[in-house]
Amino acid sequence: MGMGGDTLEKDKRKIADFVNEYVKLNGYDVVMKNKELIELFEENDIKPESVFYLNSDYCYNKTNKGMIDNFKNDVHMFECVKRGYYRLLGENYKYNGEIVHKGKGDKEPRIIGRWENGIIVEWNPR
Repeated sequence: MGMGGDTLEKDKRKIADFVNEYVKLNGYDVVMKNKELIELFEENDIKPESVFYLNSDYCYNKTNKGMIDNFKNDVHMFECVKRGYYRLLGENYKYNGEIVHKGKGDKEPRIIGRWENGIIVEWNPR
């Protein structure tokens, strides 16, 4: 883990802590555009410092190539509702639903896993 990794870990932690608090106050029905989410972070002084931080990487219901190996152990705080729109759920949400992945050459996203009550009960990334 070089510098980049440490900064990303710090960013994830401070953003997750913020989102966890946010849902305590606002419930689980808030959906924001990516741009609105970034503005919310900026207003609360938690702008990510790492260039590698992307909201799309921390969704319960989708993953991408770079994140697949670590998906099970990573932070999840959003549900991707549609492209560029995120529902704020925070960590340890009792998520139910599929995990999709769109690989190179996949026309459609593939279902590679499934959550039940916040636990990954199926996982077939390959």
